[in-house]
Amino acid sequence: MHKTTDWLFIRHAAFTYMGTIVGAGFATGREITEFFTQYGIWGTFGIFVAGFTFIFLGMKIMLVAVKTNTKNMHSFLVYIMGEKLGTIFNFLITIMIFGVTTVMLSGAGALFEEQLQLSRWIGVLLMVVLCYISISRGIQGLHRINGFIVPFMILFSLTIFLLSKPSISYLIYMETKHSYLWLFKALIYATFNLSLSLAVLIPLAHQLRSPDIIKKSSLAGGLGLTFLLLFNHFAISKLPHLQSIEIPTAQLLVHYDEWLHFAFICIILGEIFSTLAANSFGIAELCYEKKKIPKKFTLLFLLILCAVCSSFQYSTLIAIIYPLFGMIGIIFLIRLIWI
Repeated sequence: MHKTTDWLFIRHAAFTYMGTIVGAGFATGREITEFFTQYGIWGTFGIFVAGFTFIFLGMKIMLVAVKTNTKNMHSFLVYIMGEKLGTIFNFLITIMIFGVTTVMLSGAGALFEEQLQLSRWIGVLLMVVLCYISISRGIQGLHRINGFIVPFMILFSLTIFLLSKPSISYLIYMETKHSYLWLFKALIYATFNLSLSLAVLIPLAHQLRSPDIIKKSSLAGGLGLTFLLLFNHFAISKLPHLQSIEIPTAQLLVHYDEWLHFAFICIILGEIFSTLAANSFGIAELCYEKKKIPKKFTLLFLLILCAVCSSFQYSTLIAIIYPLFGMIGIIFLIRLIWI
């Protein structure tokens, strides 16, 4: 019975970890192209570097949080970076989480408008309502969301991988520019996403408590993310003029039945929802731990504010937010390694 309970904890934690990391850019193939596939075979090595970083640093974040009894992102960052720098990083990462939450809502609106020919505000409001209902239940609500979404995400990625009939030769002979950047881009991708996941990983660590379960959960989540990246990386590598394609995964699906295109839209919405829920949960937990502000009030205020800000263009938000905060993750990575 004990082993069964441990396995359930590991599964819930691994799915929550994966669901926190992936977002709309993952399903579309845009992020994978930008950080990995454009570098050809070197991008494949980059995925293994990112995967190792997810396993090692995800594990270390949770183990340190339990060992030092730091129960929220701010106290954890103060322990890692010191009082002044930790407080600055806490502010910047909170702003970053808010920005990405806004990007996710903007992406949901864009998807409803461009793919379903419905008002963008239907998509935004639907996400806000579903997120509030789910996350009002705390971390268990987050587990339920990811326990439902992540298995479908894995199945979809595997289906795309098999349908595309991938070959490593596409990556070996791909024309690449600035291939020497592959390692830097892999680290930026991993540390940026790990910085975003801090607000979820720390409460998750205190729920798991056991170092053995934390290690196994980090290993399972990190390996799952590695395989998801590899599936999509190999699938989209066969597309000609990859860099000029806005949504590579959609391009792969143009010759298949409409049901697969509909599944694609559902998966993107699911990944938007999982990231939105994780970010909202993280900020609500932080505000409660630091200021004792009721979680439901924080959650409602945050979602309404993000919904208003989501009226900005999706592509504009990505262009501003993602590069700006990438370096924060690198600094955090360097400091965490030496703890």
